[in-house]
Amino acid sequence: MLAYIESAALGYIIGNIQFAVIFSYLLHHDDVRHHGSGNAGSTNMLRVYGKKDGIITFAGDLLKGVAGVLIGRLLGGENCAYMGALGVVLGHCYPVFFGFHGGKGVASSLGAVFTLNPLYGGIVSIVAAIVAITTKTISAASLSGTAAYLLISLIWGTRENKLFAAALFTVICIRHRENIVRIIAGSEGRVLEKLKKGK
Repeated sequence: MLAYIESAALGYIIGNIQFAVIFSYLLHHDDVRHHGSGNAGSTNMLRVYGKKDGIITFAGDLLKGVAGVLIGRLLGGENCAYMGALGVVLGHCYPVFFGFHGGKGVASSLGAVFTLNPLYGGIVSIVAAIVAITTKTISAASLSGTAAYLLISLIWGTRENKLFAAALFTVICIRHRENIVRIIAGSEGRVLEKLKKGK
Protein backbone atom coordinates (compact mmCIF):
# COMPACT_ATOMS: atom_id res chain seq x y z
CA MET A 1 0.00 0.00 0.00
CA LEU A 2 2.86 2.36 0.81
CA ALA A 3 4.32 1.86 -2.66
CA TYR A 4 0.95 2.80 -4.22
CA ILE A 5 0.79 6.00 -2.18
CA GLU A 6 4.40 6.88 -2.93
CA SER A 7 3.91 6.29 -6.66
CA ALA A 8 0.81 8.47 -6.80
CA ALA A 9 2.41 11.20 -4.68
CA LEU A 10 5.63 11.33 -6.68
CA GLY A 11 3.63 11.25 -9.91
CA TYR A 12 1.54 14.17 -8.68
CA ILE A 13 4.65 16.20 -7.85
CA ILE A 14 6.09 15.51 -11.31
CA GLY A 15 2.77 16.52 -12.85
CA ASN A 16 3.06 19.88 -11.11
CA ILE A 17 5.94 20.81 -13.43
CA GLN A 18 4.06 23.09 -15.80
CA PHE A 19 6.17 23.30 -18.94
CA ALA A 20 3.70 25.67 -20.61
CA VAL A 21 4.14 28.19 -17.80
CA ILE A 22 7.92 27.66 -17.63
CA PHE A 23 8.50 27.95 -21.38
CA SER A 24 6.15 30.90 -21.84
CA TYR A 25 8.02 32.72 -19.08
CA LEU A 26 11.52 31.81 -20.31
CA LEU A 27 10.85 32.36 -24.01
CA HIS A 28 8.33 35.20 -23.91
CA HIS A 29 8.50 36.66 -20.38
CA ASP A 30 4.79 35.95 -20.18
CA ASP A 31 2.30 33.49 -18.70
CA VAL A 32 0.37 31.53 -21.31
CA ARG A 33 -2.50 31.16 -18.85
CA HIS A 34 -3.29 34.83 -19.43
CA HIS A 35 -4.08 34.15 -23.07
CA GLY A 36 -6.17 31.94 -25.31
CA SER A 37 -8.07 29.28 -23.39
CA GLY A 38 -6.20 30.09 -20.18
CA ASN A 39 -4.89 26.52 -19.90
CA ALA A 40 -1.28 25.58 -19.20
CA GLY A 41 -0.99 23.05 -21.98
CA SER A 42 0.58 22.44 -25.36
CA THR A 43 -2.58 23.31 -27.33
CA ASN A 44 -2.78 26.76 -25.79
CA MET A 45 0.95 27.25 -26.34
CA LEU A 46 0.38 26.29 -29.96
CA ARG A 47 -2.53 28.69 -30.24
CA VAL A 48 -0.79 31.62 -28.54
CA TYR A 49 2.88 31.34 -29.55
CA GLY A 50 3.01 28.94 -32.50
CA LYS A 51 4.22 25.50 -33.55
CA LYS A 52 7.68 25.45 -31.94
CA ASP A 53 6.38 26.37 -28.50
CA GLY A 54 3.50 23.93 -28.80
CA ILE A 55 5.82 21.08 -29.79
CA ILE A 56 8.37 21.58 -27.00
CA THR A 57 5.60 21.89 -24.43
CA PHE A 58 3.93 18.74 -25.73
CA ALA A 59 7.25 16.88 -25.51
CA GLY A 60 7.86 18.02 -21.94
CA ASP A 61 4.36 17.08 -20.82
CA LEU A 62 4.57 13.72 -22.59
CA LEU A 63 7.82 12.91 -20.77
CA LYS A 64 6.10 13.58 -17.45
CA GLY A 65 3.74 10.69 -18.20
CA VAL A 66 6.70 8.48 -19.07
CA ALA A 67 8.45 9.41 -15.82
CA GLY A 68 5.36 8.67 -13.72
CA VAL A 69 5.09 5.14 -15.12
CA LEU A 70 8.80 4.39 -14.75
CA ILE A 71 8.91 5.63 -11.16
CA GLY A 72 5.84 3.57 -10.29
CA ARG A 73 7.39 0.45 -11.81
CA LEU A 74 10.56 1.04 -9.85
CA LEU A 75 8.68 1.41 -6.59
CA GLY A 76 6.22 -1.45 -6.90
CA GLY A 77 5.76 -2.94 -10.34
CA GLU A 78 3.06 -2.53 -12.97
CA ASN A 79 0.17 -1.76 -10.64
CA CYS A 80 2.15 1.09 -9.06
CA ALA A 81 2.98 2.28 -12.58
CA TYR A 82 -0.72 3.00 -13.10
CA MET A 83 -0.81 4.96 -9.85
CA GLY A 84 2.24 6.98 -10.87
CA ALA A 85 0.69 7.72 -14.25
CA LEU A 86 -2.62 8.83 -12.76
CA GLY A 87 -0.75 10.99 -10.24
CA VAL A 88 1.07 12.77 -13.06
CA VAL A 89 -2.16 13.50 -14.97
CA LEU A 90 -3.88 14.83 -11.85
CA GLY A 91 -0.82 16.90 -10.99
CA HIS A 92 -0.75 18.36 -14.47
CA CYS A 93 -4.47 19.19 -14.47
CA TYR A 94 -4.67 20.39 -10.86
CA PRO A 95 -1.16 21.55 -9.81
CA VAL A 96 -1.06 22.65 -6.18
CA PHE A 97 2.08 24.72 -6.85
CA PHE A 98 0.30 26.67 -9.60
CA GLY A 99 -3.00 27.36 -7.85
CA PHE A 100 -4.61 24.19 -9.26
CA HIS A 101 -4.66 25.93 -12.65
CA GLY A 102 -3.01 23.53 -15.10
CA GLY A 103 -3.57 21.91 -18.46
CA LYS A 104 -5.91 19.21 -19.71
CA GLY A 105 -3.65 16.20 -19.28
CA VAL A 106 -3.64 14.83 -22.83
CA ALA A 107 0.11 14.86 -23.57
CA SER A 108 0.98 13.39 -20.17
CA SER A 109 -1.69 10.73 -20.63
CA LEU A 110 -0.29 9.77 -24.03
CA GLY A 111 3.22 9.47 -22.61
CA ALA A 112 1.91 7.24 -19.84
CA VAL A 113 -0.15 5.05 -22.21
CA PHE A 114 2.81 4.54 -24.55
CA THR A 115 5.06 3.55 -21.66
CA LEU A 116 2.48 1.21 -20.14
CA ASN A 117 1.69 -0.47 -23.46
CA PRO A 118 3.32 0.74 -26.72
CA LEU A 119 0.72 -1.11 -28.84
CA TYR A 120 -2.17 0.65 -27.11
CA GLY A 121 -0.30 3.94 -27.41
CA GLY A 122 0.14 3.39 -31.14
CA ILE A 123 -3.54 2.62 -31.70
CA VAL A 124 -4.61 5.64 -29.64
CA SER A 125 -2.25 7.89 -31.63
CA ILE A 126 -3.60 6.64 -34.96
CA VAL A 127 -7.20 7.24 -33.88
CA ALA A 128 -6.35 10.73 -32.61
CA ALA A 129 -4.41 11.56 -35.79
CA ILE A 130 -7.28 10.50 -38.05
CA VAL A 131 -9.76 12.62 -36.08
CA ALA A 132 -7.35 15.57 -36.01
CA ILE A 133 -6.82 15.43 -39.77
CA THR A 134 -10.54 15.04 -40.41
CA THR A 135 -11.85 17.70 -38.04
CA LYS A 136 -8.80 20.00 -37.62
CA THR A 137 -9.86 20.06 -33.97
CA ILE A 138 -7.37 19.06 -31.28
CA SER A 139 -9.99 18.63 -28.56
CA ALA A 140 -11.98 16.17 -30.67
CA ALA A 141 -8.80 14.23 -31.40
CA SER A 142 -7.87 14.16 -27.71
CA LEU A 143 -11.29 12.94 -26.63
CA SER A 144 -11.41 10.32 -29.39
CA GLY A 145 -7.98 9.00 -28.47
CA THR A 146 -8.92 8.75 -24.81
CA ALA A 147 -12.18 6.99 -25.68
CA ALA A 148 -10.25 4.55 -27.90
CA TYR A 149 -7.91 3.76 -25.02
CA LEU A 150 -10.85 3.09 -22.71
CA LEU A 151 -12.48 0.79 -25.28
CA ILE A 152 -9.25 -1.14 -25.90
CA SER A 153 -8.65 -1.52 -22.18
CA LEU A 154 -12.17 -2.73 -21.50
CA ILE A 155 -11.80 -5.41 -24.18
CA TRP A 156 -8.24 -6.62 -23.63
CA GLY A 157 -6.84 -4.94 -20.54
CA THR A 158 -6.27 -6.22 -17.02
CA ARG A 159 -8.49 -5.10 -14.14
CA GLU A 160 -5.95 -2.42 -13.18
CA ASN A 161 -5.72 -1.30 -16.80
CA LYS A 162 -9.50 -0.97 -17.02
CA LEU A 163 -9.67 1.08 -13.82
CA PHE A 164 -6.85 3.36 -14.97
CA ALA A 165 -8.40 3.88 -18.41
CA ALA A 166 -11.78 4.69 -16.85
CA ALA A 167 -10.19 7.18 -14.45
CA LEU A 168 -8.22 8.76 -17.28
CA PHE A 169 -11.29 9.04 -19.48
CA THR A 170 -13.21 10.70 -16.64
CA VAL A 171 -10.48 13.26 -15.93
CA ILE A 172 -9.98 14.12 -19.62
CA CYS A 173 -13.73 14.55 -20.16
CA ILE A 174 -14.04 16.79 -17.11
CA ARG A 175 -11.13 18.92 -18.31
CA HIS A 176 -12.71 19.12 -21.78
CA ARG A 177 -16.30 19.72 -20.67
CA GLU A 178 -16.43 23.18 -22.28
CA ASN A 179 -14.91 21.81 -25.48
CA ILE A 180 -17.52 19.04 -25.55
CA VAL A 181 -20.30 21.63 -25.36
CA ARG A 182 -18.76 23.58 -28.25
CA ILE A 183 -18.20 20.43 -30.31
CA ILE A 184 -21.87 19.51 -29.93
CA ALA A 185 -22.87 23.06 -30.85
CA GLY A 186 -20.51 23.04 -33.84
CA SER A 187 -18.58 26.07 -32.59
CA GLU A 188 -15.30 24.49 -31.46
CA GLY A 189 -12.26 26.32 -32.82
CA ARG A 190 -10.17 24.56 -35.49
CA VAL A 191 -6.67 25.31 -34.28
CA LEU A 192 -4.95 23.09 -36.85
CA GLU A 193 -6.79 24.79 -39.70
CA LYS A 194 -5.69 28.21 -38.48
CA LEU A 195 -2.08 27.08 -38.23
CA LYS A 196 -1.97 26.31 -41.95
CA LYS A 197 -2.92 29.92 -42.64
CA GLY A 198 -0.80 31.49 -39.93
CA LYS A 199 2.00 30.40 -37.64
